[in-house]
Amino acid sequence: MPCPGSNNVNGITWYSPNFTRPGEFAFCEECYNQFIRNTPLNVYIRKDGIFTGNCDFSSNVKQQWLIAVSKNDINIFWKYVESKLGRARELHAHLAQLQALHTQETQMKGLLINYMIRCRGRGDALDLISDEPDYYFNGRHLRGHNSVEVARKQIQIDESNKKIEHYFREMIQLQHELANLWYIN
Repeated sequence: MPCPGSNNVNGITWYSPNFTRPGEFAFCEECYNQFIRNTPLNVYIRKDGIFTGNCDFSSNVKQQWLIAVSKNDINIFWKYVESKLGRARELHAHLAQLQALHTQETQMKGLLINYMIRCRGRGDALDLISDEPDYYFNGRHLRGHNSVEVARKQIQIDESNKKIEHYFREMIQLQHELANLWYIN
């Protein structure tokens, strides 16, 4: 099977350097057989088994491997991989933090919406389109005979939506950077 590159595939055998955790940095059997197997540094590579993943043996990684092989020095390759893994760990930590914030904000928004629903049941619903008296709250134009508390909650919901969208966009950006980490300098 040809190298899958950055595409996720399953059902093929993966290999990793001994100094990494399984799946943290892996390359496919095709790249192992073509570039690693018949080198003196292959003793630093282990067979991880079959799992879903993508091949991290990009042209940048390949170049570092070939330099390490030409000098018979695994430390050259280790330093390169460790620097990239350090960045990957930072990205994973930041992604986990954003996911927690996203979850927390989504839960908060749910509580605010439930509060608004209960207010509507009591007749305190926020009226943004009626011909009733106008007033301003916190810089926002509102209409109707609404309680200030309901208006505050609506503003909090709007702010929560903005935060959720921001967290989501940032998570997508981090996932993109992680997916391409081994393919950029």
